[in-house]
Amino acid sequence: RDPDDSTLMTSDNGTTVRKSVTPLADGSEDGTPRSLLRRIFSKNAQGPGSDPPFMLVCIGLAVGVGLCSVALLAYVEYNNHQLVAGEGNVTSASSLSSEGTWHGVPYTKIGRESFGDPVSNILDVSLFDPSLLHGGHYDAPKEKVVKESTEVNTDDDQHVHHRKLDNNASLKPFLKMAFPTGAFWTNLVVLPTKKQPTNKNQYSYPIVAYPYSYQWSPMGKLQASYSPTRRMVKPNSIQDGFAPDITVGSVEEIHTRHVVRFDSLSVTLRFYAGKTKDDGIWETYIVQGSPYITAKYSALAPQLRALSDFEDIVCPPTPDGDDPGQFHQPVPASTPAAASSASSSASSTTGKKLGICAITNSSSKQKKIITGVQFVVTTKEQLTWLVFASEPITFEFDQAARRMIRSTEQFGGVIRLALVPPDISPLLATSGATSSTPKSLDFDKLSSSSGVKRLIYHAGAYPIGGKVSWDFRSGVPNLLAFSSFEYPNVSPNNKGHG
Repeated sequence: RDPDDSTLMTSDNGTTVRKSVTPLADGSEDGTPRSLLRRIFSKNAQGPGSDPPFMLVCIGLAVGVGLCSVALLAYVEYNNHQLVAGEGNVTSASSLSSEGTWHGVPYTKIGRESFGDPVSNILDVSLFDPSLLHGGHYDAPKEKVVKESTEVNTDDDQHVHHRKLDNNASLKPFLKMAFPTGAFWTNLVVLPTKKQPTNKNQYSYPIVAYPYSYQWSPMGKLQASYSPTRRMVKPNSIQDGFAPDITVGSVEEIHTRHVVRFDSLSVTLRFYAGKTKDDGIWETYIVQGSPYITAKYSALAPQLRALSDFEDIVCPPTPDGDDPGQFHQPVPASTPAAASSASSSASSTTGKKLGICAITNSSSKQKKIITGVQFVVTTKEQLTWLVFASEPITFEFDQAARRMIRSTEQFGGVIRLALVPPDISPLLATSGATSSTPKSLDFDKLSSSSGVKRLIYHAGAYPIGGKVSWDFRSGVPNLLAFSSFEYPNVSPNNKGHG
């Protein structure tokens, strides 16, 4: 081997040939590129041409990618199934609690006022009770000049309008809790497109809480409609028209009204006769799926109005078929004699807490005065309503005007109305009757109806809200989900929750 690294070779004929060999950059001696596998898995790791650093880098990258993949899969699995327990276990979460809340990437908080479109442009903020508002009140946005600019797109000569966000705008929330934009009752607080400030009798947009639909007004009236009687079925839609079949309110004028409570299945509306509760209030609980219209009064006189006219208000038959005129109003037990009288009255009405009423002696041809705890009201639209009262109440019905049924005095208790479905309505047309002729009630059909009996049986307790909960069960071929609905209710008799 010569000093210049050349190699001496001897041919077959004995001649000497000098051949120069220059190592290539990639370590190959014949000039052919070496493959990746050969570079990684070199047989002679210590000899010339091997690449130990390259092999270690590749192995390290593979291990790193594998570890990252495992971590990513574990993170996704945890966030997607954090409500699902192990095999055979069941976990539950409530829509009213923080459990089950998605804790993903939060969105940037913005204020509608920043874009010149505050919430007061969409909702009537004054309809919310101060207890629901953030800070107990709503601060109307101050007049601000929103920076606006218009630029022209030279390609198509279109004017592009831009609004710049005011970074100094307040991000204070509207309510103490998130406003449920998709709730069934939000039409009650949406501003009308054509607002009439001087018309206090302007009603809200209707809402639907089957089987009824509702709307309310600043006059303190709640209109209820049994819309399926006006259903229109079309090839591409089903429409239920709204008409105020019954209107519930008070004889006294209403000063203000508020949404005081709401949840997933209900909303509570309250009407004030004055600035405080002591001046008299009444409130209603609109609960999804409830067959009753419920109104709770305190120091106000209830009032009912028909869509057109009332036909009559009568006493229904008692469950045992007894004479409904046997109703006796309780006598205050302030004296021993009064206590004895009250005891006698109670014993005479045993088993007749529902379905008992009587026409008083003060009735006349023009006005019917009727006292009791349960009544049957019929309308010219051939609708039959069952009216329940938690305490004895006296109604006055003007048989000439036929528009109103009102209490003769202030009432403290609960009034509930339930519509007897029209397909089983017990109204009978009299012989030769016209549209203005009152219909007669078929008491046998009314008392024998299983639906009516069920309405009577459940009239004593009313729901004031609703809660939805759900369960997930794993460990089965298909993931199962169970939902349940809970309605906390109040019994007027014991004033307790059930």
